Amino acid sequence: MPAANRPVLEWREERYFAMAKAATIEEHGMTTVTLELPADVFSALRRTPDEFGREMRLAAAIYWYQRGEVSQEKAAGIAGLDRGSFLAAVAREKIDVFRVDFEGLKKELDRAG
Repeated sequence: MPAANRPVLEWREERYFAMAKAATIEEHGMTTVTLELPADVFSALRRTPDEFGREMRLAAAIYWYQRGEVSQEKAAGIAGLDRGSFLAAVAREKIDVFRVDFEGLKKELDRAG
């Protein structure tokens, strides 16, 4: 993929700077994302770069799933997990991702009852 077609995301917030460059790997349909972070972030979190990357994938997947931006299946893929493992991870984190429309539920119960 020509360099001009590769998306580049720059994010700045106070003292932190991260730059992600994504390049599509066409034969696998995957994208590689490289983050530049302060060297001490891994020791502060007591994580290796690989552990940090896995946690970021899961955190992003949960966030986007919670917001309704991706399906369970897509979120699991983002996290690098199968669907059951993704739901188990969500449960371990005690994150409520199931939305209930109480007004709609009440109407359905009224119709059924």
